[in-house]
Amino acid sequence: MSLGPWGGVLLGAMLLACGPINPDEAGDAASEALSQTSGSDNGQGLAAQHLEPTGFLPAPVARGTPSVAFGKGKYLVVWEDERDGGVYGTRVRTDGTLLDPGGLRLNPRDVRGFQPVAAFNGTHFFVVWQAGTGISGVRVATDGTQVGPVFDVIPPGTVSLPLGLACSPEVCTLTYNVVAEMESIVSFTRVRSDGAVLSDMTSSVSPAGNLAGESSVAWNNNQKQFLIVWIDARGGRASPDIYGARLQEDGTLLDAGGFPISQAPGSQRRPDVTWTGRRYHVVWGDDRNGTFDIYGARVRSNGTVEDPAGIAISTASGEQTLPRVAHHESKSLVVWDDTRDGPHRIWGARLGEDGSVWDRRLRHLPGRPSERVLPGRGLWRRPLLHRLRRGGGVLALWRALRAGHTGEAQHPGAGLSGVGAHAGARHGIFRAHPVKRPGAPARVVTGPERMLTSPAARW
Repeated sequence: MSLGPWGGVLLGAMLLACGPINPDEAGDAASEALSQTSGSDNGQGLAAQHLEPTGFLPAPVARGTPSVAFGKGKYLVVWEDERDGGVYGTRVRTDGTLLDPGGLRLNPRDVRGFQPVAAFNGTHFFVVWQAGTGISGVRVATDGTQVGPVFDVIPPGTVSLPLGLACSPEVCTLTYNVVAEMESIVSFTRVRSDGAVLSDMTSSVSPAGNLAGESSVAWNNNQKQFLIVWIDARGGRASPDIYGARLQEDGTLLDAGGFPISQAPGSQRRPDVTWTGRRYHVVWGDDRNGTFDIYGARVRSNGTVEDPAGIAISTASGEQTLPRVAHHESKSLVVWDDTRDGPHRIWGARLGEDGSVWDRRLRHLPGRPSERVLPGRGLWRRPLLHRLRRGGGVLALWRALRAGHTGEAQHPGAGLSGVGAHAGARHGIFRAHPVKRPGAPARVVTGPERMLTSPAARW
């Protein structure tokens, strides 16, 4: 019997004890930005906001699967590292200054950690990671010091990636898969702000006897609830749909078994979710048209899906997959892996509160030759760390496999993965770096003045 998209979920559970799988391919990477505008956006002055740094070189060891969180004026970027412990991080100021250029070892244990995720609860950063067949975590202060010991969130067992993490001021909610024979259940565990792991009477979100996975979670501070989203095969293993469930801060599950967000024909995969202050924006990869595109939907805090047919965010040729989303001011920025030009690149667009999608029209931007935006070819042959002189924007992380070394493109010793380009707060669509292997945007996060989409590029 073919498991279709679920083979990776069940196989991943069997491979957990073996640790991370190192990349076996490398491709030359170039970065390129492309803005699309609509409405009042005029595209003027974007290149003037770029400041070009020096000193970006490939790191000597392999690093990847980055994640980022923002709190108290700093970003914490975490990643999987080949050095002892496997989980490292660095703090980054909003002006791009790296505060820990050698990287902070976040996992002091001998059991290697991999695929970490980070979130901020208003006081501390929480970082959790896969540790063997369990999940461990640690709290990190904004000054970079570890707060308390490493704690075990999930003891060794049969759990599966990816991990989802979101925090309120009181608790952080971690989502993951519990895998058994021909069954995968999306589950959650809550951790108090002091690092104490809470034992909830109900920790399963999706129904038993079913295949579900690829969960993500967002915190809604208005209604004091989380929204967990995932893919679910109750309508057919070959064509999973997107489901969601609301979880109160006290651990009460409001939607037992979940409610459908998208039941379109074909497969819906890898959802992500953010809270805008008024509603949730959910995005996912969708192959209803024969190849994967990017779709989204708006979900109210009462669970009502405003767009049951979905919002087409990108239906370009080629494959658009692995979307990530973050909200800033009145719009959300959605980024994804895109093969419309052949090689894998990072593209993005903005999604409004009313469901409108910006950035429909491509256009050139002014700037110096090293900054000029031209469709179809990358002009940047090395990663750039950009800084905005004015305006707002967003930072996303993604993997970039470079020729000639085993790691990702990053600042020397800092562990920052990714190459890219950026656009101002009023300019959304962009694309970056062709690679031989997919380089999914790992995380998108907002700060008070800008949105970030790569440690190597900020908006």
